[in-house]
Amino acid sequence: MKNGNLYEFVQNIQSRGEYTFSFEDALKNLSISQIALRSALQRLQTKKVIVRLHEKFYLIVPVEYRKAGALPPTWFIDALMNHLNCDYYVGLLSAAALQGAGHQQPQQFQVVVNKIFRPIHKNRIDIQFFKKSYLKDNQKIKLKTITGYLWVSKPEITAIDLITHIKNVGYLNNVVTVLTELLERLDPKKLLESAKDKVPLAILQRLGYLLDFCGGEKVTCLLHEWLMQQKIQIISLRPDKHAEGAIVSKKWNVRVNDIIEVDE
Repeated sequence: MKNGNLYEFVQNIQSRGEYTFSFEDALKNLSISQIALRSALQRLQTKKVIVRLHEKFYLIVPVEYRKAGALPPTWFIDALMNHLNCDYYVGLLSAAALQGAGHQQPQQFQVVVNKIFRPIHKNRIDIQFFKKSYLKDNQKIKLKTITGYLWVSKPEITAIDLITHIKNVGYLNNVVTVLTELLERLDPKKLLESAKDKVPLAILQRLGYLLDFCGGEKVTCLLHEWLMQQKIQIISLRPDKHAEGAIVSKKWNVRVNDIIEVDE
C-alpha cells in the first residue's frame, strides 16, 4: 500500500539491508507528486540522511555513517552500475586493495566501465571511471560484500590495467609496490591468456619488465615466450619522459628511462 512518507520509505529500504533507491522507486511507492517528492528528497539531503549519487539515484546514509558523509563505495557500486545499465568491474588500485595488495588504501575508488561517465565527487565519495571498450565477463570475478556482491578485475587484469593507466595510479614506484604485493596472486597461464586479449604489446613489455623487477620471472615466463614471437619494437618504460642514453632491457626491448624504487 502506498503512503506519502519518504523517510519511512527510506527506513524500510535500510531495514532490508539495502542502501540505494531511485527517484522512480520512491515515486512508485509513495502517494505524492513528483514536485512533492523532489522537495522531500531535498529535505533528506539537507539532513544528510541521503546523498544523490547520480541524477535520480540516491544513497541512504545510516546514522553511524553520517559524520563520514557516506558509505564505503563497495556497499553501493554494484547497485549504481545496475541502475545505469553498465557493465563494470572495480579495478586498478581499488581492485588491488581488495585483493590484498593495497600498500595504502586508495583515496579514490576506481571503476572500469564500458561507457563514459563523469567522476562522482559527493561529500567524501570520490569515484573515478575508466572506459574500456573490450570489457568482458572473463576479466572479472564476483566478491561478496556486506550488501551483496560486486565485480572486481581478476589479478592478471588488475596488473595489466595498472600499466595501462599508470598516470592515474601514482606512476612507476607506486605500481611496482602494488605489483610486488600482487605477485603471489598472478598465474602465468592466466596472465598470458589476458595478454592476448587486445592488449597493446607496449603495455605487455612494460608489465613484463616491471614484474621481473619485482622478482616475478616465473610469472612472466610464458608472457615473454609469446612476446618473442610477436613483432615488438623497442619502447620506453616511461613514454612521457625522454629516453636518450637509457639502458635497454634486451629481454623486453624496454628503454629503462626512470629510476624505480619500491615504497616501504
